[in-house]
Amino acid sequence: MAPSSDVQAAVKNACDLLGGIVKSITNRINSEQLRLTALTEQLRTLEGQPNPDSDQIAQIKQLMTTLRGQVDQDEADLASSRADFDSFCVTK
Repeated sequence: MAPSSDVQAAVKNACDLLGGIVKSITNRINSEQLRLTALTEQLRTLEGQPNPDSDQIAQIKQLMTTLRGQVDQDEADLASSRADFDSFCVTK
């Protein structure tokens, strides 16, 4: 017995939603990684100065630590969302 059109529509909507979540998390990770790259360059420049501002260096390092933690969490969320998408939405 084939699934009803209502069920098929609900599955398609759920898959569209999951696909959007995967895309959104991927974009957020890419953005966070770009920000980390920029902060790394800023830190290198600052540390290369004759008398670097230690407070500013500490702030950048703290921000980088926080951002790395967010990337790690987002990567875990992405893996989970991709697994759900693959399980429910990828035709076999």
